Amino acid sequence: MRTFSIGIILLSIVSYGFGADRTVTILADKTLVLKLVVPSEAEVTSIKDKTLIHTTNMFLHVWPVPGARTINEAQTRLGDVIKGDVLKFSASVTNEIMVAGLPARHLMGKGVEADDGDDATADVVIFMVGGRIFIASVHGEGNDASRERDPMLKMLQTVKNPQNSGTGSNIPTIIVQATSLKEEQLVGPYQQPEWTTERRFPSTRVYLQEPPYDMGVEQWDRMRVLKDGGGVEHRFSEEVELGLPYRCQLDVYETWKVGPQSKGIYQDEMSVELRHAFADWGRIPLNPTVYVEYTFGTHGDPDALEGKLLLGDEIGPVWHYGVNLICEQALWGDDSTELAASAAVGRTLIDRKLSLGIESEYSNTTASGERGDPDVWFMLGPSVQWRITPKIHFDFAPLFGMTHDSPRSESWLVLGYDFGLGSGEMSGVPISTKGQ
Repeated sequence: MRTFSIGIILLSIVSYGFGADRTVTILADKTLVLKLVVPSEAEVTSIKDKTLIHTTNMFLHVWPVPGARTINEAQTRLGDVIKGDVLKFSASVTNEIMVAGLPARHLMGKGVEADDGDDATADVVIFMVGGRIFIASVHGEGNDASRERDPMLKMLQTVKNPQNSGTGSNIPTIIVQATSLKEEQLVGPYQQPEWTTERRFPSTRVYLQEPPYDMGVEQWDRMRVLKDGGGVEHRFSEEVELGLPYRCQLDVYETWKVGPQSKGIYQDEMSVELRHAFADWGRIPLNPTVYVEYTFGTHGDPDALEGKLLLGDEIGPVWHYGVNLICEQALWGDDSTELAASAAVGRTLIDRKLSLGIESEYSNTTASGERGDPDVWFMLGPSVQWRITPKIHFDFAPLFGMTHDSPRSESWLVLGYDFGLGSGEMSGVPISTKGQ
């Protein structure tokens, strides 16, 4: 049986203020199949093939019925379609109605809640648009379904075939597009893919990890194997991440080293980092985010100021990438300047569990009096992320030196934990269209 998986991409139109209705357009197999109007306060999200529309007085769920050609055929499969919400549904009242100018069927009846087994009522509408069959439903314990019946029927009267409805309306549009991954569903106040809330690439940052007032911690180990018998150096970092309003994030690092050159353990530096994303995810190509870091040197090392431009997006289903453009300047001492870039691409193997990828780093570092003789590094290697639990992630990226100046290898290990909402609960946070 062919199935349709429906996810969410919100195309925000900032020229419209509060109070304007929105048009939801659903895609299946890259084809526009359904359009309807939702109020400005509506929240829209998805779980696999189910589109959820939450307004102030209704939770409406909409499914396509793959392969069904008639209302009667879809009704025989009704129990299988809505089983995630209501089990043992039995209709006591059936009304023939019209949706999108075509005959539709409105069923009212009872069943049991799929999540807790309590008695439930449900209102179900089976309708056809553009040759495809859909099922819409509201349900709840007691008489909740009857309270949501009129808002559902009113919204379904706005349903149109997007192939025939034209583009002349002034109502902003929300596009609902196919995706099979939970980690690609948009979450949180910035409407970002769930995968961006975990640090997918150790070498390359993408957008923001923490929503406002959420916190995360990470333990880093950068293991560098030096050439010519230089030994192995470990650089450990403890990081605390705090989400701030207005698409900002504050990170604080404490770094210390263990290795042959240090001859023991010593504090290396402390850093404070601030990120700011220019817009909610998807509004600007590549989702640009600026990053500024101030590093406090120790043991006579100079302080340093670093700036980055963080870019990232999805190439397509299961493929994600990031690019960073970097400049770091020592504020005194040798007056060293580093110009660098990093890039990474990853592919999801198991949704919200396992991803593999490739990461690279390039840097050109000069110091005062030696500007014509830079140290040039290029590192390249694989990366893996294991999401141990929804709140715990482990990243490993062993990179290998490709130039004369590069170390033999540089391996990154990151273990992170999210508090508060975290990625585990953010994945259930619906995307609000309000105020776009």
